[in-house]
Parts: sequence; C-alpha cells; structure tokens
Amino acid sequence: MGSSLRSHLRAPLYRDVLYLDEGHVLKCFGANVSEGGILLGLFPHVPNINLMPLLVEIPKYPLFSQMDKDEICHLKADTIPSEIVRMRGKIVRSFEGKSDIDKIFIQNIGCQFIDTDIAKKIIPDYINIFTANIVFLLGLFENSHRQEEQIAVIRNISNILGHKKDESLSILRQKILHDYQSLKSN
Repeated sequence: MGSSLRSHLRAPLYRDVLYLDEGHVLKCFGANVSEGGILLGLFPHVPNINLMPLLVEIPKYPLFSQMDKDEICHLKADTIPSEIVRMRGKIVRSFEGKSDIDKIFIQNIGCQFIDTDIAKKIIPDYINIFTANIVFLLGLFENSHRQEEQIAVIRNISNILGHKKDESLSILRQKILHDYQSLKSN
C-alpha cells in the first residue's frame, strides 16, 4: 500500500481550545493544527453539533535560532505572546449510530476549518516557525555533548514548545523527534 501525505503540514499545538455546544462554552485540548483543520481531544463529551464555533490560541513563538543562549534561558513559556483566533470547525469524523457509551471512549475529533481566510495566514506562520524551532532544537540535541549551558537551552525551548522541562533528555529528544516526524505524516 502506498502512503499519501496530508495536503497541509501540521504541527503540535498543546493548547486548550474553547468550543460552543448547546449554548455552553466547553474546553478541550488542541493536539495539532494545520491550515485545513485541527485535531481536538480531551472532550468532556462528544459535541452534539456538526459545526463547532472554536476559540483557538495560536502561540507566536520567536525563532530561537536568531536568539542567543541567555535570551533563550530567560524566556518564560507564559510570556510568549499568542493570538486568539475565532473559527468554525466542521467535525469530519462521523459518530452517527454510536451509543452514548461508545462516545465516551472517543479520544480525538478532527475538525475541518470552515473560515479559511484566518487559517491561511496565521496557522502557516505558526507551523513554519514551529518547524524551524524543532529543527533548531534537534540540532542542539545532536551538538549538546552534555554541556550544562546547552542542556539548559534545550530544556527551556522544549518547555516553551509544550513539553515538560524536567523530563529526562532522552525522553525529551524522543518527543521532539516525534513532533518533527508528525509534521508531514498521515
């Protein structure tokens, strides 16, 4: 069987997403995002609507390759600016015929963006910068030679990009490599 690549690059998001369902604002988790849509998870329940109003926080990461080590080490994840984007997402997975019990076990829901004008500018910029930062970070892993200063930079960038700062370096590297590999994968 041949493999086909997605029509849009995607990048991990690791952010809470708000959505409207039956007049209630609820929170789920944005696993990854592309120009075409978003993969959502950790729902309190499967939404009862097909077209979901969404509020998505898109971080505006700096290009870490253009910063010096001191700037990176002093940067805090909660100081990274972001843009809150209002969009509508059409659920692209069908849950028709599933019982309420079956719906409890659904982990992720894919949504296709309906309002693509916003997505066509903000999200590709996010993905391009995220990609450049992941490539830079992987280079740091390869060239760190366990230097304390380099390790501090690796840990802080990893934390800013959504990973736990205190994880072992080998686990962090695996997660960053997974992020890189999932940029283009099916």
